[in-house]
Amino acid sequence: LKMAASSSPQLESSKRSVFGYIREQQLLLLKDAIFPSSVCDLCVLYYHIKEFWANFDEEVFQVNEEQDTMINIRPEMTVDEAMECEANTMVYGGVHTDVGFGGVYRWKLNIMDSAKQGGLYVGLSAINYYKKFLKYANEVPEDEPCRDMEEKDMSALYLFGDGRKMGHGDEEFVEYGDIFGLKHFVKGDVVEMELNTVAQTLKLMVNGQDKDVVLDGVDLCVPYQIAVGAFFRGTSVQIADFQEISVQSE
Repeated sequence: LKMAASSSPQLESSKRSVFGYIREQQLLLLKDAIFPSSVCDLCVLYYHIKEFWANFDEEVFQVNEEQDTMINIRPEMTVDEAMECEANTMVYGGVHTDVGFGGVYRWKLNIMDSAKQGGLYVGLSAINYYKKFLKYANEVPEDEPCRDMEEKDMSALYLFGDGRKMGHGDEEFVEYGDIFGLKHFVKGDVVEMELNTVAQTLKLMVNGQDKDVVLDGVDLCVPYQIAVGAFFRGTSVQIADFQEISVQSE
């Protein structure tokens, strides 16, 4: 469902707040059964919003009023300098995946501009969940299955870009090369990413091409946000679409 284009800023803000509140409470309380699933489904469907850029360093990125397009505004850097400030060159979406959800999450991104040397990655990250977990660690129930996870597992990261991929726990990137035409994403590309929580896979597709570029064994004990790493000035990415499809509705 999409909100009407004529919605006022106040209505947009209210709907975003309600949607965020439901997700926030599930995240903080870390239990699937706190809200009956039917109530959650109705509330989230009624107040559903499209994905948006929510967490980013304002000294590095600028996001438009609709919060669907970001651009790197940091002064030009060398590759080494860009890699050294990697933590500041990530932008995160506003929707957290649901630990108890059985189905598929799909993101579609338009590459509005990119650097000729690449340096643009897309994936999923649990780093903001990890930070929140630390903040509220004393409130985590003793029987919470994720409570005893190691810190490195709570901050899981999965990435695709520059012709290579890396899953959580991998020691280095694995090459998938130029099977989509070029190794790096370029202006005009339509990048799609699909998280299948049943198969525990994260798949990358570019310009409608499915080349079986997949990361297997995605750890679903933590909620994720879409994450885009953009090292170089002028790199711009727009969120074109987001879907959450349950097994029952497919």
